[in-house]
Amino acid sequence: MKHRFKFLIRIYLAALLLGMITGCTKEKCVVCPPDQPPVEKEYYFLYSYGAYNWVYTYSTKTGQIVDSVKYPSYPFADVRFSKDGKYAYYVGGSIWITDFATGDTVAITEGTLSSGAWLSLSSDGRHLLLSGTTKLTLFEIPNLAIVYQREYEKGWAHGTIHPFKNIAYVGSNALDSLLIIDFRTSTIRDSTVPLFRGDGTPARALSVAVTTDGKTMIVSGGTRVRLQDAETLELLREYYPGRNTAYLHPDGERVFFLEWEELDIGQRAEVWELNLRTLLMTRILQGEDFGTSSLYMALDPSDMDFTPDGKYAFIINGGQGPERGAILKLDCDTYKIIDAFYPALGPSNLIRINPREIKGGE
Repeated sequence: MKHRFKFLIRIYLAALLLGMITGCTKEKCVVCPPDQPPVEKEYYFLYSYGAYNWVYTYSTKTGQIVDSVKYPSYPFADVRFSKDGKYAYYVGGSIWITDFATGDTVAITEGTLSSGAWLSLSSDGRHLLLSGTTKLTLFEIPNLAIVYQREYEKGWAHGTIHPFKNIAYVGSNALDSLLIIDFRTSTIRDSTVPLFRGDGTPARALSVAVTTDGKTMIVSGGTRVRLQDAETLELLREYYPGRNTAYLHPDGERVFFLEWEELDIGQRAEVWELNLRTLLMTRILQGEDFGTSSLYMALDPSDMDFTPDGKYAFIINGGQGPERGAILKLDCDTYKIIDAFYPALGPSNLIRINPREIKGGE
């Protein structure tokens, strides 16, 4: 009888424990271990440039400088990375490719370019588009041979390559049309398509971006931001006032715009989010969200990039003046600034995050 009683007690306790485990919620569970916060992934990013033409490599996780390079003159206007993070593509006085880990130069163009501000890499990693110059150029990778070039004395604006098609889109501040370059075959074709605002008046394309699903084109044109069908170019929606370059979040749903402060026209420093699902344009940061004792270190966003997992955005401040340069770490779930880094004073130019995750002290 005594043994039977002990057996029943054990059965009861086991059933009770099972009920507690299977019937409880995370909030009420008394036996479940607490959830551990996910381990933050670490990436490296280039910050160009601090004082005296320095370029720093930072850790996204620690905010510490892990490498630095001093250039003899202006470092570069733009840099992009291959999908695997192995190669970096630069534009400065020329175009060059390096092995990012070693810094070794893989290829470089001969001579110098007339100018150039932006690079866009094709999804197959075989072509590189240079825009923001009087000579719009499409290069072949890895030999950097020129396969297409079109000159326009008034200059081309910020162009882009489709996320999975070998088609490029480029506008100009002086043209009310969009240049389309189709290089899906060895015979490269180009064409121009007129652009219009919602009221039917001619429009311009100062920067062009295409959403990650390839369906929608985001055209910034001075006084308007326009959403257009990437196939038909039909105007889908229009936002006023206009904003500058669109920054696409890795989730494919959010697009960000930066407004730096221009006191002479009363423009305030702000960061805006356009949600492509709800089609709402929302201000997520303004000057008061990052107040400092020094005007030169306050919010004045000029460039941004995202960690490949989409968790964080990094924003540099350098819209106006030579002494701005705080790097802000923004949580993309809460839109809270969770950290700030302060490099040596000097004009900040750009920030680019390498897509390769750093593991085990690589």
